[in-house]
Amino acid sequence: MNYQKHKDLYVVGITAFALAILYLLVNIFGQNVPRYSYTAGQIAQSSVRTPIAFNVMKTERMIEAEVTRAMLNYPSIYMISDEYNFNILKRLNDFFIDLNNLALTNDLIFVNNFLNFNGLFFNAQSTDYILNTTNRNRIYNTLTEQFSIIMNLPIINDDDKGRVLRISDPNRVSENIVATAMTITEAKAQILRRVTNPIQRQIMSDIIDVFLEPNIVIDLEAMNHEREILRRSIDPVITRVESNEYVILRNDRLTELDILKLDSFRNSMIERQGFQNYGVLFISTIGQFLYTLLILLLFFYFTKIFYGERFLQKKNLYMIIGAYFSTILLSTILYYVFDIRNIMLLPIPMFVLTMAMIYRPRYGVIFSLFVLLGIGQFLHWDMIPIGNLIIASIVCLLVLQQTKQSNYLLVFIYLFCSLIITTLITALYRTESFATLSLNLLFCLLNSIASIIGAYLIVPKLEKYLEHTTKSVLFELMDFNNPLLKKLSKDAPGTYYHSLIVGNLAEVCAEAINANPLIARVGSYYHDIGKIATPNFFIENVTENNPHNDMTPLDSAIKIKNHIVNGIKEARKYKIPNQILDIIQQHHGDGKIKYFLHKATEQGIEYNPEDFQYAGPKPKTKEAVIVMISDIVESTTKASNDQSESNIKKIIDDSIKSLLDDDQLIEAPITLKDLAVIKKTLLPVLCSLHRKRIEYPKEIKN
Repeated sequence: MNYQKHKDLYVVGITAFALAILYLLVNIFGQNVPRYSYTAGQIAQSSVRTPIAFNVMKTERMIEAEVTRAMLNYPSIYMISDEYNFNILKRLNDFFIDLNNLALTNDLIFVNNFLNFNGLFFNAQSTDYILNTTNRNRIYNTLTEQFSIIMNLPIINDDDKGRVLRISDPNRVSENIVATAMTITEAKAQILRRVTNPIQRQIMSDIIDVFLEPNIVIDLEAMNHEREILRRSIDPVITRVESNEYVILRNDRLTELDILKLDSFRNSMIERQGFQNYGVLFISTIGQFLYTLLILLLFFYFTKIFYGERFLQKKNLYMIIGAYFSTILLSTILYYVFDIRNIMLLPIPMFVLTMAMIYRPRYGVIFSLFVLLGIGQFLHWDMIPIGNLIIASIVCLLVLQQTKQSNYLLVFIYLFCSLIITTLITALYRTESFATLSLNLLFCLLNSIASIIGAYLIVPKLEKYLEHTTKSVLFELMDFNNPLLKKLSKDAPGTYYHSLIVGNLAEVCAEAINANPLIARVGSYYHDIGKIATPNFFIENVTENNPHNDMTPLDSAIKIKNHIVNGIKEARKYKIPNQILDIIQQHHGDGKIKYFLHKATEQGIEYNPEDFQYAGPKPKTKEAVIVMISDIVESTTKASNDQSESNIKKIIDDSIKSLLDDDQLIEAPITLKDLAVIKKTLLPVLCSLHRKRIEYPKEIKN
């Protein structure tokens, strides 16, 4: 657990570091440098005068073109290929091995076919000569020796005779030797110069024609090295523009050179602004890192304290921190890279709405406030328009809090109206012109549309990634026409009505301790869904004889335990979400099946403790604990003959104390204060459910 906590803090620290890098990049490259979108052939709308002197630089494409033209003046550089030489000698060697094997057969037909297959067409005299072992070995030894010598030299085709080549020398890395290569005919003459026997000479000549090939390839490494040398020798400067000189003049038709001047001017301004006062910028970045780290740590611990550990489980932590980082990153990119300098166009509401829809509306408020603290430093601390976006987002969250499902149209209307109101107030405060106000109102409309569309597209995908149980899914599961609930009401009516009552109890308890009331209610509806498989083995569904009367305690315990396993299977069959599956699996924890355990003890039956114990696991969420408690107190109260308030209070106290003594609640994020609130909440509800009604008098007949 401690390792996981440290890992979570590492994620926070890495995010703060990433935002510090972003801050550094913004200060280096994101200053108010002029941006021009001209192309060659356009008319300049205004004159541009430079406050600094700068060089007009060639583009990469221009430099590459010059290098390519220069390379045409130099012959290609070749190298002798060791691979080619190896293959030539291998082919020659393999040929003689096969020939030796065939010579042992004395089958001239096979020998001639083999020679013809290799491109050799000897006459009878030459064939007889080479089939002689002594002659064949002499030819083989001479050829392999001469090939090994001659292939240390560059060999080319006869058609390329006279070419002057540059051959790279591996012993002189930085130099190239200008050499005249040897043709295949010249190489053959060199090999045969000492062969005097005419038959042997003819045979060797034919073999050389077949096996000797050019052995040079282009030396790419040497060519690239030479290309780089040429590249460094090219002057990248076209011309120089002095300070206060006009870069372009208004109404002039722009040329390619003018465009290069504008690009070089902008790059020079970025370089000048980015690297001046480097020491001050470095110190400022350290301060920004510490500031952002403090904000993220507060955000982390605020979430942990007020919303519980499950909010900071692995996927949720990555989601929350990722959304925070993405809000700032995307806003910064739009502001600087795409030059969208009107903050009213930044997508802050989209991320706030996304967080509110995925988690809770009130958590969206917390998220928006921490975004407000973190994003200002990237946008020149222009907090009024940022505040307008945050305020409008919070108004939408109030709407989400009140609606049962995410009504995107209603949220859009509230977001747009809120932005209009805050923008009008800001215009009055800043005494903005009508033109500026009109433009800002248009931006409000565009931001509202983009935010709603973005949230509409993003939220379902993120919910799928997080495996969240959404409001819409929960309301579908609460519908009494849901096929699985209808099946429960038909096959196990007693369990069905028990589950409805548990749902009512669980919902009010969840609201009281700030848990999720929808999950608690839906989890209650489905917690005993496994009883559908064998409904008559559960007392609430028994109408006549109790089948357990004819069973051993062990068999009865197995039937009781199986409703958890069957419930999981049934829920998965109907694609019930994981959070509800967890409640089905955890609502008995690993507690004992006390009734049948006691019965087995009375009967003196030998047993293992696990035979009368649920498989677990223990509840891990507040909602699972609430369902467990509500399930126990509802069934216990119903079974009791004493329905007085004092006895119901005792049942609640004893049930919770028994769970605590049995360590069933130790893995859930629930406190003793929460349990006290649950006790206090359950009592009046249970009393009202079991309060005895007045007896109406019988009708008196005249």
